[in-house]
Amino acid sequence: KYKSSANVGPLFGFMADIPIFSGLHLRPELNYIRKGSKVEQSYLGITNMVEYKYLMNYISLPVVICYNFQIGTDSKIFVGFGPEVSYGISGKLKWKANGTSDQTDIKFDGKKDAEVTDDDLHLKGFETGLASKVGLQSAFGAYLEFGYNF
Repeated sequence: KYKSSANVGPLFGFMADIPIFSGLHLRPELNYIRKGSKVEQSYLGITNMVEYKYLMNYISLPVVICYNFQIGTDSKIFVGFGPEVSYGISGKLKWKANGTSDQTDIKFDGKKDAEVTDDDLHLKGFETGLASKVGLQSAFGAYLEFGYNF
């Protein structure tokens, strides 16, 4: 049996809100984001026999086109989609198996298995995808935003 789930992580950054025309806005961002997942594998009905947890830190540049829906006099609800480019800066892989646990670093240097001389996990540095978001902009300019990256 195989089970996986996404980890929720922090996001901090800067955003520009550029009006294009009536309700449509371009929102380029520069963010720090933690991405990750948890994977559980079991064999012959024994649950949680092997568990992996990936925690990875990225610098991310999404460019999202949002549409704002006016609510009240000064607040807005927005939805948006757009491309995203990310670069991995650090990470950890933690695992548990048969009562023991360990961890290793994740390095975003793109080395192939034949080039690796350590126990670290080596991944490509750049990642591309689609960013989606929905949120609320208050009358004071504060944002409450939920997003998902594909």
